[in-house]
Amino acid sequence: MLKDSLPYIFTFMALMITMVFAVAYSGQQSNLKDYATIKVEEGDNLWNLADKLEDKHGLSKIDFVQWVQDNNHLNSPVIHPGESVVIPVKKDSFTEVKNLAIDK
Repeated sequence: MLKDSLPYIFTFMALMITMVFAVAYSGQQSNLKDYATIKVEEGDNLWNLADKLEDKHGLSKIDFVQWVQDNNHLNSPVIHPGESVVIPVKKDSFTEVKNLAIDK
C-alpha cells in the first residue's frame, strides 16, 4: 500500500517545493522595484560601487556585493560596461537612477 502511494507523495512534495520557490521569487521581484537600477560604466566594479555608495546603502562591502549578486542572478561579482544592475539603494534616496554620476 505504501509503495502505491510513493509516486503521489513525491509529486506532492515536488509541487509544494515549486510553489514555495515561485512565491519567494515573485515576492523578491516585486520588492526590487523599490531599488535603484544603474547602468555599469567603464571601470565600475561591485567593490568600488559599494565604497562610493556607502552612505546610501549602509551595508558592508561583502554584504553589498552579495546582495547585488543575489538579486541580479549573477554567478560572480564581475559586472561589465553597459549592463544594468539593481543596487541596494532605495530609489527615493538615489537621485540619478539612469546613469550613476560617480567621481572616477
